[in-house]
Amino acid sequence: MKDVTPSTPNGPGRPAHIQDDERTRKMVCGALQAHCTEYEVAAFLGVSYQCWYNFKKRNPEYQELVDQQRNLGKAALRRMQFKKAMVDEDKTMLIFLGKQYLGQSDKTEGAGGSKNYVQVNIDKLQIMTDEELNVLESALGKLGHTIDAGEGEGGASET
Repeated sequence: MKDVTPSTPNGPGRPAHIQDDERTRKMVCGALQAHCTEYEVAAFLGVSYQCWYNFKKRNPEYQELVDQQRNLGKAALRRMQFKKAMVDEDKTMLIFLGKQYLGQSDKTEGAGGSKNYVQVNIDKLQIMTDEELNVLESALGKLGHTIDAGEGEGGASET
């Protein structure tokens, strides 16, 4: 890995606060996978945000690392949520995932009725894998809902 010590006309400048080494990469990766903000990453490294920002500017591969590690952290969180929802049959997590990823929301019928409906965004369904769709259908069944594609925009309704 390259040395990031800035050069001056009279020779090398003072040592960089952040070294481009394996230890720094591991620290940055761990912090980002834990969903730390850039300010928190800087604090974790023991430097100011401006120092971290300047370091990334001199080392553009770190911005790629930031993006990659954030996405890995999101994927790990999503896996844990689905596991919690399906293995533990956590109804709260099933509802949360439906709202976050499927555009579902709680609706009441209003004036005399008390039915609850789950609205489904069809665009979100189209990008789901078969496995995710099976999980959704199973989860809705456990909650007493059925898929009813025949009504308006499409959605799941209570039976």
